[in-house]
Amino acid sequence: MEKIETSGLYIISDKFFIDYPNDKYMDNKSEARPHYYALQDNDGVFWMIPLSSKVEKYRAKIADTEAAHGKGSCFMFCIVPIHGKDRAVLVCDMFPVSSEYILRPYEISGSPYVIRNKNIQKTIRTKAMRYLSMVKRGVLQSPLNILDTKNKLLEK
Repeated sequence: MEKIETSGLYIISDKFFIDYPNDKYMDNKSEARPHYYALQDNDGVFWMIPLSSKVEKYRAKIADTEAAHGKGSCFMFCIVPIHGKDRAVLVCDMFPVSSEYILRPYEISGSPYVIRNKNIQKTIRTKAMRYLSMVKRGVLQSPLNILDTKNKLLEK
C-alpha cells in the first residue's frame, strides 16, 4: 500500500480482527466499514478511530457528559463533518494497527479521503491523546486491550 496519511480514512483488513480477536471491536462488516480515521504515534503505530453515522446517539452522550462535568469535558466522542455530513468520532473505540493491516484508503470520487481541516485534526488528535494518556496511566481501562495490542504489534 502507498503511504498512509494521518487524518485519512481507511478500511482495515479482516485479518487484523482475526489476529487480534476481541468481541468489543465494532463490526468490520467484511472489510466494508470505511470509517476509520488514522493517527500515527511516535512509535510508528497507526491508531484507527471508528466513525459512526449514529450522530444523535453520540450527541446525547456528549451532552450528558458535559452536563455532569462541564463544557468541553467529553473526550470519548466528538462530532465532525466528513464529506458534508456529520459523523461521530468514537475515540474510546480506537485501536492500534500496523500498516500491514490497512487494506486501502476510503475513496470518494476515486481519490483517498483525507480530512484537511486543521481544527478538526487538532480536535480529534487532542481527544485521542488524552484518552491514550488516561489508559496508559490506568485511569481508564480500554475494553479493547489497546496497550497489549500495541506491544504485540511492536514486537513483530
